[in-house]
Amino acid sequence: MKKIIDIRSYSPSKTDNFIFDTNVWLYLFCPLGGYKTLIIKDYEDFLVKIIKVNSGIYLSSLILSEFINSYIRLDFNIKKHTNPNQFVNFKKDYRPSQDYSNTVSTVRATLKQQIIRITKNIDDGFSNYNLTDIINNIDKSDFNDLCTEELSSISNLKIVTDDKDFKISTKTIEVLTSNPKLLNP
Repeated sequence: MKKIIDIRSYSPSKTDNFIFDTNVWLYLFCPLGGYKTLIIKDYEDFLVKIIKVNSGIYLSSLILSEFINSYIRLDFNIKKHTNPNQFVNFKKDYRPSQDYSNTVSTVRATLKQQIIRITKNIDDGFSNYNLTDIINNIDKSDFNDLCTEELSSISNLKIVTDDKDFKISTKTIEVLTSNPKLLNP
């Protein structure tokens, strides 16, 4: 079964391997979100600990895709809110704009200069996933989270997340978080 651990008290070792959920990458590297400093600090501090002991940090294509899409969509939603007449439709109005180009450049730089430098690529092993379990649980959790659980279970990766959806996991995984909704029974 899953084990939920407070990242503030966990000491990573060189033999630990982690996968960061998209929400943590967004906390760390997407200032558009206006996330609370206290939340960010817990994950920043943990990332520093991992880097110091040279633990493995893995990145899957699914999490990379979700990070890129979430970052860009967040910028679109901000633009749509502040300028609703100009940015009505994502593909028709936003994608051809200079705002989109600027955001894509920022995302590209963030990936190249920050995330890709500290992570290792991992094949997600989709052909080994228990799709019946995933499909049976899509009413309880996000599809991408369920896939991350599968990958974590198969590859023995500890998940670093702030997402309370991981509380319902039935997989044998370790979840590291500072989210009180995950930590408290």
